Amino acid sequence: MKVALISHGNLDHVLPYLEHMVSGGWEVHWLQIAPGAFAAPDGVTVHPCYKPGRESQHRMSLKLAGYVASGKIAKKLLKSIAPDIVSAHYASSGGLVAWLSGFRPYVVTIHGGDLIDRYKRLIGRFVLKRVLGAAALVNPVCRHMSDIIESLGARPDRIVPLPFGIELDRFTYDPGENPLSGGVRIVCTRSLSKALYDIPTVIRGVAEARRLGLDAALTLSAAGGLQGELERLAEELDVAGAIDFAGGYAPSELPEILSRHNVYVSASIFDGASLSLMEALAAGLFPVVSDIPANLEWLEDGRGALTFPTGDWKRLGEQLASLPDRIELIQEGLEANRRIAQDRADRGKNMRRFMELLAAQVDAAQ
Repeated sequence: MKVALISHGNLDHVLPYLEHMVSGGWEVHWLQIAPGAFAAPDGVTVHPCYKPGRESQHRMSLKLAGYVASGKIAKKLLKSIAPDIVSAHYASSGGLVAWLSGFRPYVVTIHGGDLIDRYKRLIGRFVLKRVLGAAALVNPVCRHMSDIIESLGARPDRIVPLPFGIELDRFTYDPGENPLSGGVRIVCTRSLSKALYDIPTVIRGVAEARRLGLDAALTLSAAGGLQGELERLAEELDVAGAIDFAGGYAPSELPEILSRHNVYVSASIFDGASLSLMEALAAGLFPVVSDIPANLEWLEDGRGALTFPTGDWKRLGEQLASLPDRIELIQEGLEANRRIAQDRADRGKNMRRFMELLAAQVDAAQ
């Protein structure tokens, strides 16, 4: 089986797909429509899909003209490579280039922002309708986007939600008899560089919980350009001493970081399939999260999690403050969440399923 994967070269989300395709014995070609920031896995042949000297134009903010140019280059490359199928990532970029190339069949994987950020705009709908309508299969990484995808012209029988998941065996599940022993230790692993993660609500929520009598500590483990602003907010709310701005972490450090905490908080305004949430479920942290569709797809308020409306720091604080009185709910929730992670977030299982879907499209096209 020979496959060509089309995406920006600076997206670590595509690396698991490349790695599992190679490990499955496939011949893999990576057409990069922007320069690569990550080394390609061994066994992957990389093809720049942009004009030499134009690298600076091929970034995440690439304009339509740039994608058209990449589509022409991709057409020539795909004619030479002659893959059995194209796997395009992010509908508004890799998917657009696949559609412009004229190659069929192609499968589009939608990761979240490439749909949510664009389908309400006129030009975005114009592009997405064509990209999704011509795709042999559309693979959103979360179920809640399926209705939007169908409204853009994809046939329901061609929409297969499937997250790429996490490496479950990296995370130790051991909540103990009392999951809150040692106090409420909260962690948020979301980036401090994106407003959509709404870290101010997390800080305000912890401040409210402490005002209500909860002796809680918060770790903001990630780094980001908003850190200075967030530190000032913590000072204003008089909770700076209870918040650890950890300054970032290497992926290899994450399991140990999660093992030192027992509550996971996310105030994200929207999400696709949140790897951070999956990691927390696998590691046995109790989630207190915003009630967006991406979270409710995995969790139910009052059972495996507690939720709050986006931006509602007061409700977040109340939910956090109630945790010591909900030990039984937390214990039952952690067990259920671990099973959810095993059933739906296992990267190895999900990648094998994804490869089966690609192979089925090749068989159907013959």
